[in-house]
Amino acid sequence: MTLGGEARIYYTSWQHSSLGRTANDDNNPLQLGLRLLADLHIGDNLRVYFELGDNREFGERFATGPNRNEIAIYQTFVDVTVPLGDGKLVGTREGLNMRFTH
Repeated sequence: MTLGGEARIYYTSWQHSSLGRTANDDNNPLQLGLRLLADLHIGDNLRVYFELGDNREFGERFATGPNRNEIAIYQTFVDVTVPLGDGKLVGTREGLNMRFTH
């Protein structure tokens, strides 16, 4: 089993974000993104993967769409390999630049 994760912090400091149309238009948002993952291999033929994330935005008057949600599943899947022996399942018999028709 492999466990991993990452933390990303992004800070922006805007002065006069509305070009002086309104008073006190400075904006200093802090974006925080956390991601945790687990990758489990069971033998040679089975793999289970799970990735969980959390995005938040602090100090922003209007949070952007991707930073509104909190904990979410980013991706998860099960990968099963079925050993079928040494033969090929599909053969197109390609020629140099064109397919063989017969």
